[in-house]
Amino acid sequence: SGRNRVYVYQDSDLGVQAQRGITHWVQRLHAALDENRLQLYWQRIVALQSSAEGPVRGEVLLRLREGSTLIEPGAFLPVAERYALVSRIDRWVVAEVFAQLAAAGPPLAALETLSVNLSGQSVSDPEFQQFMLGHLQSPGFDLRKLCIEVTETSAITHLREVIAFFETLRGFGVRVSLDDFGSGMS
Repeated sequence: SGRNRVYVYQDSDLGVQAQRGITHWVQRLHAALDENRLQLYWQRIVALQSSAEGPVRGEVLLRLREGSTLIEPGAFLPVAERYALVSRIDRWVVAEVFAQLAAAGPPLAALETLSVNLSGQSVSDPEFQQFMLGHLQSPGFDLRKLCIEVTETSAITHLREVIAFFETLRGFGVRVSLDDFGSGMS
């Protein structure tokens, strides 16, 4: 609760229960990554006033599978970011996206853009950047089809490193976009 305070522990305390819940999520995320229980989906992006014909654009969506239940990222990504697991999740996402796009072959020709969200922690991490560069060296598909999205707020946290990484991505033909632009304090 802060400095110069005494706190009497009570098992029924909401703060204690919340911390237990967070600890449980950290364990669940480690297990999900170890057991390969993350799943990718894609959602097509279409303009509301467009015809059915036109370029195919989509966004990769992440889910956590527990039994027959799919858990949306809003339930686990905040914990992953707070406890430095998000880079491990982003590595899994990048590896899986690259593997699936490389395996897609000719059907991929109709795809114009596939957007993949990455965390600001990952794109500013030199080890993650090297991991990503390794995948960019021999992708098995046209990198101009790939768009990396990062939230505006997370991108400005380590602006210099992120800009340099974005320039490297663009050099490979990868598009970069800021997600939720204008919605944050930045």
